[in-house]
Amino acid sequence: MARYRVGNSYLSQHEYDQHVFEHAAGVIMIIGASIGGLLAYYFSSPEWPKLIRLGLIVGASIYFGYKSVQYHAIILAVVQLSLMGIAAYQLVPFIWSLL
Repeated sequence: MARYRVGNSYLSQHEYDQHVFEHAAGVIMIIGASIGGLLAYYFSSPEWPKLIRLGLIVGASIYFGYKSVQYHAIILAVVQLSLMGIAAYQLVPFIWSLL
């Protein structure tokens, strides 16, 4: 049985996975809410009343943050694949030039 030390406590595999999920979900929620709020801000008309625009921006932020946490596994997989693709895009020409 795997034990992980986090701070002053030891966590089991399940507890450690939950700990990692909570940290990743918080970061993904903040990023998703920021993207949702910015999209709502840019697509809302400046002619609308401020209260309606504010409600739209806050509602979109909450919705995008919630959905990004729901799909966190897919989002993390896409980010990891993107980073691996960028690394391969940089490494392949370098290795090719060494041959």
